Amino acid sequence: MKMSTQDNKEHIQILENNREYYDSEKIAYLLPHDIDECGCLQKQHHASRYIFQKNFWAPVKKQLEEGITVLDSGCGPGSWTLDMAKDFPNSKFHGVDISNFFPDESKPDNCEFVIGNLTETLPFEDNTFDYIHQRLLILGLTNDGWEKCLSELLRVLKPGGYIEILEPNVKNLHNGGPLLEQVHIALAEMMESRDIPVTIAAELKNRVTEAGFVNAEETLDFLPLNHGGRGGELM
Repeated sequence: MKMSTQDNKEHIQILENNREYYDSEKIAYLLPHDIDECGCLQKQHHASRYIFQKNFWAPVKKQLEEGITVLDSGCGPGSWTLDMAKDFPNSKFHGVDISNFFPDESKPDNCEFVIGNLTETLPFEDNTFDYIHQRLLILGLTNDGWEKCLSELLRVLKPGGYIEILEPNVKNLHNGGPLLEQVHIALAEMMESRDIPVTIAAELKNRVTEAGFVNAEETLDFLPLNHGGRGGELM
């Protein structure tokens, strides 16, 4: 898939070990910002879909089939957005991300992308979306960033709409092994040094409630990492 590299001069980047990273106090994202990372995110999406055999958990299938407006918050290269747009042609999908790598071909008519910082004012009117999806921003938002992000998502979500946020609980690894445990400890120390919450998965229910969302529910699923079976191999 060809990717668009739209201009995003507001955010300066630095080059380290032949990889591009953001160099801006406005952006906490720890991972690279380049084509290679886009490929990793696309593989990650396909692995997640294979393991869980679905793209979403919120009870919105009927609404999606009939036609609603959906936001993919922190969409990356748009893998989830494109999948959903093809599966539910009656609904309209919007992807927003601080990164500027978006699909520029084979994009369904009911799908569009825009650059936006989740910790600032999003380029959408109040009460725009019936359903908001966001996942795996554990390495991209500080404590303050989460507060601002949730406030913005609440603003653009319609009353009675659904928001779904998926994050890994990296504090509680099962059968991780010594090498993965070392990686986990180093990652946690780096995150804490940058005020990025390591335990965001366990904190989400309280955080969304404090932000103003209601009827929050929490679901726990296990994700195999390098374990047996096709799913473990993919991750």
